[in-house]
Amino acid sequence: MNAAEPPHELTPVAAMPKEGTNQVTRQVRQRVQSRVGHSKAPEERVVRHTAKQKTVSSQSPQAKPKKKKTKTEPLSEYEQMFLSCVVPGHVVSDLDTPEFDAACTRMEQAWDGTLPEGAEPPVYASHYSYLPEQYRIPQGTVIPPGAPATSNGGTQRNILWSEETTDLALLAEFGSIELGRKWLRHVTENADTIGGTPHPDDPSIRTIAIPGRTYHLRLWTGGMDQSRLVCWNFMDNKTGKPRLRPSKLKIYGVIEGERTRLASLEEGCNFDLKKSKWPEGATETFCAEDGTIVDFITGNSSLLRLQLPSRPFAGPPRIKKYREYKILPIEDDDDDDEEDGEKLNGGEEGED
Repeated sequence: MNAAEPPHELTPVAAMPKEGTNQVTRQVRQRVQSRVGHSKAPEERVVRHTAKQKTVSSQSPQAKPKKKKTKTEPLSEYEQMFLSCVVPGHVVSDLDTPEFDAACTRMEQAWDGTLPEGAEPPVYASHYSYLPEQYRIPQGTVIPPGAPATSNGGTQRNILWSEETTDLALLAEFGSIELGRKWLRHVTENADTIGGTPHPDDPSIRTIAIPGRTYHLRLWTGGMDQSRLVCWNFMDNKTGKPRLRPSKLKIYGVIEGERTRLASLEEGCNFDLKKSKWPEGATETFCAEDGTIVDFITGNSSLLRLQLPSRPFAGPPRIKKYREYKILPIEDDDDDDEEDGEKLNGGEEGED
């Protein structure tokens, strides 16, 4: 993400909730609540006596029933952090308020360039300043004119929130803007960053040539240790800059023994803007789990078979040290002889 023009890139980033909802942390809250004060009673043991049996009379009215012991799993560090940031006794409130509507209107006016004269322009939410360097938006950055990208026929807008709308959402969810910001900073600084582009100095970056092609792969694992994912995109051989997936190139991952077509994260966003009109320098990023075997195919020709790197892992299977990627022998596949006639997101056919 370019910090100078952050909202108009098509690179997917971790999204805040849609406008008009207070689901800033709903999923986390439900997970925490489901694990506090709710435990499954232990299964009753059935004991069978092979010797003489003893008949026991029914329990007398005066006898006190035995209390069943319950076991509660300890909360994770993440869940403990969440609970520590909620004001005791706070009840989540609705965001359908005049204040939130007004904040959203000011954000709309900033996009449209229709802010009233003398009105203070809205700025991006401060937690974006805690993202990795290549995506970071400095605190106090004014939201510039320019409509956000839309997806799914205009039913979804891919927005970055303003400080004002974020603060109102945090107040509704946590009961305190200060505590809500504390939690949001913790999440932003510690979450994996999947997709986009790697930091230029990321030591995990690997360059992989594709024989006979004018492009190559850039692969990296940095910033994704928790999710154990590997990302890659395509780079132009001459310019060294990112480019889109060649339109006739198909990518398959061998997942649980089945060959599965892999789409880019951007393709999965279903952007309404045609691929041919994406901003200059836009790229597509693909990802798959550690150790996945990936095939790059055009027409009925296999260009490359690659096994992705794997991080150390307790298992199973146990992996003691980092395993680099491997170029595997290409296997003939007569089943893949149809041309790639897709026009993803309206893109035109081009170099294969």
